[in-house]
Amino acid sequence: MTEEVAPAGCDPKPQESTRRARGPYSKSSETRQRVVEAAVVEFAENGYNSGSTQRIASRAGLSSAQIFYYFPKKEDLLYAVLDHRDVVSDEIVAAGSGRPEDAPETILQIAAANEAIPGFISLYMILFAESTTPRHPGSDYFRARYRRLRRSFAEAFREMEDAGMLRPGVDVDYAAISTLASWDGIQLQWMLEPAEINVVEHLRRHLGQILIPGAASGSDGPIATDRDSGSTA
Repeated sequence: MTEEVAPAGCDPKPQESTRRARGPYSKSSETRQRVVEAAVVEFAENGYNSGSTQRIASRAGLSSAQIFYYFPKKEDLLYAVLDHRDVVSDEIVAAGSGRPEDAPETILQIAAANEAIPGFISLYMILFAESTTPRHPGSDYFRARYRRLRRSFAEAFREMEDAGMLRPGVDVDYAAISTLASWDGIQLQWMLEPAEINVVEHLRRHLGQILIPGAASGSDGPIATDRDSGSTA
């Protein structure tokens, strides 16, 4: 699942207040969140097209009528789910330093967080694949998302280039597009054989092919370059 990485110097998306709401609004907000979380599970298991609002209601402990009170149309649930899955990456980006040398590690942290949440990658990849079918309500979302991601990643890699981090001959647009494509492809392989594929390590090795050795910082040392990382599990 590819995520937006804020280039150095750019403010991350504004974060919502952490103050808890009180009274009836708080209860309504909590119920809505429960519905969204149930929809995440349902769409991750069955996709949007085959996903059932009745099963979502059952998972949330509500009636179908209550579901439609919060989400009048099924596609409204889809948009809420897509917004919900961005929260994790937004928090990681907001906590980052914004320095070019830290951007690769931010990418890896997002990949690790996605892999750690059950159903998270499956949800994204299934909805992404479905969005390529005619008249799917998520088509415009994914089209706009990938345009934004290409711009964001290209800007981040441009700042890495200015910092002398890219290997000679590596174009920033190629770096952006190849990283997005590799990330999605690795996640697809992980969905098929999660015990055999380590998303973070394979993505780390990809970044090592476009960054000069030792260019990026990270909690586990520099981004891997030409070395063999060994087991993918």
